[in-house]
Amino acid sequence: MADPGLLDVIAGWGLPDGVIDHVEPLRVERDLSLVAEHHLTGVVHAAMHAGDLEFDRPDQVDEAYRQAMASNSRLEANLLDISDVLGSAGIDHAVLRGIALVDRAGPAAHRVCCGLDLLVQPGMLPEAVLALEHAGAVRTESVRSSTWERRVAASVPLAKDGDPLNLHRTLAPGPFGFAIADDRVFADVGTFAVVERSLLTLSVEHHLLHVAMHVALARVRPRLGDVRDVALLLSSPGLDADRLIRTVVDWGVSSPFATGVLAADAIGAEANGLVEWARRHRDSRRDRRLRSSYAEGKGQARRQAIATLSVLGWRDRVAFLRSR
Repeated sequence: MADPGLLDVIAGWGLPDGVIDHVEPLRVERDLSLVAEHHLTGVVHAAMHAGDLEFDRPDQVDEAYRQAMASNSRLEANLLDISDVLGSAGIDHAVLRGIALVDRAGPAAHRVCCGLDLLVQPGMLPEAVLALEHAGAVRTESVRSSTWERRVAASVPLAKDGDPLNLHRTLAPGPFGFAIADDRVFADVGTFAVVERSLLTLSVEHHLLHVAMHVALARVRPRLGDVRDVALLLSSPGLDADRLIRTVVDWGVSSPFATGVLAADAIGAEANGLVEWARRHRDSRRDRRLRSSYAEGKGQARRQAIATLSVLGWRDRVAFLRSR
């Protein structure tokens, strides 16, 4: 794209403080692949048909959108099969991000999904992986150990019928993930509809926490479609901002949550109480130490292990060390 900041502007289209104004016509050959990489195909398609964005080959944008919606439908069908497999195995699970946000964030999301993410009830990740392997899913990374997956791994990446599938043990990797009370997350869930079926997802507060932390702790620049998800969830009806602030402070995850909220603020999220809180937030020494363990580079695994040990109780420290 001619203007590196243009993608941020597109991500903010339709948000309370987002606007596309005087944007030069985009070129399909140059720009559409980058738009798709950031999961914004649905947004540019809607903005183009609203007359707020111009492409040199609008028919190609229409075709890219058609293919994206066909992919969404395939993912929905795959999700229902996966949910049936886990349900038959007696494994509680909740859908994260992606398809769950098509419903939760509403039509304004213009959400394009590129994979599936599910949170599995605490302690059941190895059993969930095994059940899905029996149903045809394959691992995309080598096995470490069942103890590691039960007690330490943030997620296990799989593929099912050609679609990426991440099974999560917790809402975030590393020390901030261990700070989250997983049992409380599963005790506070909601539902959403897929092809007239009701599936479990997180409460709007925990979903916002998860997506904001996903943006903040990304190893590379987060996809702007994910940042847009944070912005849309910030405007969710029924969001209890005070309760969420108490939760993130209690769990010690204020730093990544505030970072994710500020990323959404930068593309035009509604300036509500959570945004004001994030603007006032200042990282503590502990926050800076834990955040540094996520930095790319030599020794990252060792840094993150040391940081993780610092947030665990003695019993969990022993389990963590034995599982490595």
